[in-house]
Amino acid sequence: MTEQTQAQSMASVAAARGKGGQTDLRQLNLEGAVLSYADLRHTFLTGSNLKQADLKHINLRHAFMREVDLKEADLEEADLRQAFLTKANLSRANLRNANLQRTFLGDANLQEVNLSGADLRNAFLIGANLDEANLMGAFYNDETRWPEGYHPPLEAIRVENKTPSKMVGLTLLLTGLVLLLFVLFNNKKDV
Repeated sequence: MTEQTQAQSMASVAAARGKGGQTDLRQLNLEGAVLSYADLRHTFLTGSNLKQADLKHINLRHAFMREVDLKEADLEEADLRQAFLTKANLSRANLRNANLQRTFLGDANLQEVNLSGADLRNAFLIGANLDEANLMGAFYNDETRWPEGYHPPLEAIRVENKTPSKMVGLTLLLTGLVLLLFVLFNNKKDV
């Protein structure tokens, strides 16, 4: 990415910051962008292109990223807690030591993804494609929901639950409802 294109990417991100700290970056082309250490909590990135982006240490907690393209992106040590990455493309992405607790990765493409050392406790991965994914040292628990028929490799580390399972389910449900309300509210503004 050229310096001029990089400056345009950063300007797009800064201009998109809305009320309540929400940022709307839907359908943007941020391929190759450098957004390391950025705070993009509660950001809408639906349909955006972040292929090969440098997102190390980024905060995407509670971000809504349906069908986002993160192919070959570097998300090392990223905070993705309670983010929604439904149908996201994370093939060959680096999520080493990323925090994915309570992250929704339903139907995501995680082929050849590096999840070594990642925290997958209470993550939802039903329907995800984990072919050739590296889960060496990744953490998971009994509440982690894997794709049907998938069994985590022996290199992954199962940890004991610290939160009662009913509370985890309730937290995921409430988080989903809040994000749904945000989406509905933002869609009304577009009309």
